[in-house]
Amino acid sequence: MTKRAATIALLLIAGCGDDDTGTPDAAPTDGEVQPDAPGREVVGVAFEPIAVDGDFFTDVAPVPGTTDELFVATHPGTVLHLRVAGAEATVLGELTVPEVAVMVDCGLLALTPDPDWETNGFLYAGHCIATDFATRVTRVTFDGSDYDVADSAVTILEVRETRGPFPFNHNVSNLLFDDAGVMTVGIGDKSAVAQAPGDPTSLAGSILRIVPSREPGVGGYEPAEGNPFTDPSEGAPEVWAYGVRYPWRIVPHHDGFIFGDVGEGAFEEVDVAPSGGLDFGWPECSGPCDPPDDSVAPVIWYPHDDDHPYVDEDPETAVGPNRAVWVAPPRPATADDPFDGYLDDRILFGDVCTGWFRGARFSATGEVTDDELLAHVNFVTDVAWTPDGTGYVTTFGSCNSTEMLEPARLLRVVPRYAD
Repeated sequence: MTKRAATIALLLIAGCGDDDTGTPDAAPTDGEVQPDAPGREVVGVAFEPIAVDGDFFTDVAPVPGTTDELFVATHPGTVLHLRVAGAEATVLGELTVPEVAVMVDCGLLALTPDPDWETNGFLYAGHCIATDFATRVTRVTFDGSDYDVADSAVTILEVRETRGPFPFNHNVSNLLFDDAGVMTVGIGDKSAVAQAPGDPTSLAGSILRIVPSREPGVGGYEPAEGNPFTDPSEGAPEVWAYGVRYPWRIVPHHDGFIFGDVGEGAFEEVDVAPSGGLDFGWPECSGPCDPPDDSVAPVIWYPHDDDHPYVDEDPETAVGPNRAVWVAPPRPATADDPFDGYLDDRILFGDVCTGWFRGARFSATGEVTDDELLAHVNFVTDVAWTPDGTGYVTTFGSCNSTEMLEPARLLRVVPRYAD
């Protein structure tokens, strides 16, 4: 991105291309939505639009204990509490995360309820603040009815480190809890210009595992047990993996994680971290290069040009240099599965800017065993599943954080059948 520093400041995921000429103006077709078709072969997914007003959707999380309520985060810092019925979503209320700074990658980027939200009401938000554009994880308390949450806000984690200029770029990933209450969160290098190699002593450019405070009114965290670094001179106790640029979305996989690392001007990556302490090579290595020393190469990569099978497979690809990879978890197994197993074990991934919506399966050791185009939809920011297996997609409305090309959308994932 050093080629056009001025352009960097305009991109949603700074580093998704050298300019934004490839962004389409038209809405995607989203595939043909078909009625239930018992006995017909499922060959992909389609999307049913759900009517709801809002700007720049960045994350979606099911409300625990429900199958019809969602939290939807918006870039400016508002969280919509929705009840979904058919093709409509009713806004039950809105809460505002305090001290959200909005600029390029800065804004409200992540939201997740506490695993015990039904009893403690804790919601965690990943965002920037105006002071130095620091990256913060804030916890607020929301009981489901009182939307005035400002006084309950406490800081769980704050990262002011940067790896170069432009600290408003490459900030926070999704916030991922495991069953033991450990939160995994990726912190980008907080820069637009790669200047320093991966450093396990730095929280910037790393994937962290922490245990947030669960005491009312008290913030902070403890490093999670099982993290690889016990000697602070070798690595920060919070760090699980390092040498990443912007691990914008992370999903669990066996005993580790799969994440998408948003690239600079050449390649996008999907990486597997099966164990702690791994170096993923940024900025010395990106895409299909020989990783330096003991760093880890990506399992999936694609370039910032149109010479790739992914382009040929999707005739609706928004051609051009813009790219920004995302990943999302597979559909949970349920007794009633309208997809007839088609989505079982498929890690979803794609690109915000091109519109690819793909699914890949991985072996226990992280090798790709299947990689297939499932659909096309522009500007995806997140995919989430309710306990009954209903999938919801949020879109940003643009590949550029300063210009909305279409309304932000909430979509329901449904099967697409063979003709």
